[in-house]
Amino acid sequence: MSSPQIHLDVWSDFVCPWCFLAASSVKRLQESHNITVTWHAFELRPTGAPRISETYKQRILSSFEQLEAMAKTHYDVSLTMGDWDVNTHRAHIGFKYAESLGKGDVYHDATFKAYWHNTKRLDDDQVLLEVAESIGIDRQAFSEALSTPEYMQAVDIDLHTAQQLEFSGVPALLFSEKYYISGAQPYPELVRILEQIQAREGASSS
Repeated sequence: MSSPQIHLDVWSDFVCPWCFLAASSVKRLQESHNITVTWHAFELRPTGAPRISETYKQRILSSFEQLEAMAKTHYDVSLTMGDWDVNTHRAHIGFKYAESLGKGDVYHDATFKAYWHNTKRLDDDQVLLEVAESIGIDRQAFSEALSTPEYMQAVDIDLHTAQQLEFSGVPALLFSEKYYISGAQPYPELVRILEQIQAREGASSS
C-alpha cells in the first residue's frame, strides 16, 4: 500500500538563513517522498520596520561562523552574509508571478541563492529582473507583474494568513493543514516527521 500524498505549506522569507536551510531540506523531501509544497510569503523586515540595532547586528555576526559550519554539516549548504535591512515584499510578488508560470520552485531557489550565495539586494528591482531572466522569464512581463494587483494581493493574503495562524517567526511548516512544525529541520528529521504523518493519515482513511 502506497503512502498517502501529503501537502506541505511553508511560510518563509528570502533573507532568513533558517528559511534557506529549510528550503534545502524541503527540496530533498519533494524529490524523495510523495508530497506537494506551496510556499507562502513572510516578511522579517516589512515596510516601515525600524532599522536593525547595532547590538543585534553584533549578536548575529558573532554567531554567524557557527551558523555557517552547521549549515555545511547538517544541510550541505553554504551561506554568505548579505546586506541588512532588506525588504523582500517585491521579491515575494515576483514569486507569485513565477508560480503562475509554473516556475515557482526555480524562482524560489534562484532568489535564495541570489541573496545567500551572491549577496544581492532583494529590494533592488534590477536584481529581481536578473533572477527572473536567469530562469527564462521575460524581463518586461516580470517588471509589469511586480505592480499587478493580482500578485500583490496574493502576497497580502499570505501575510494575513500567517498573522491569523499566529506565526511569529519562520520557517513555519504546516503539513496537511494541521500539523505545525517550526524551525529549519534537517532532511532526516523532516523524513521522520513526514512518515509519521503519512502513517497517521493512512490509518485514519482506512
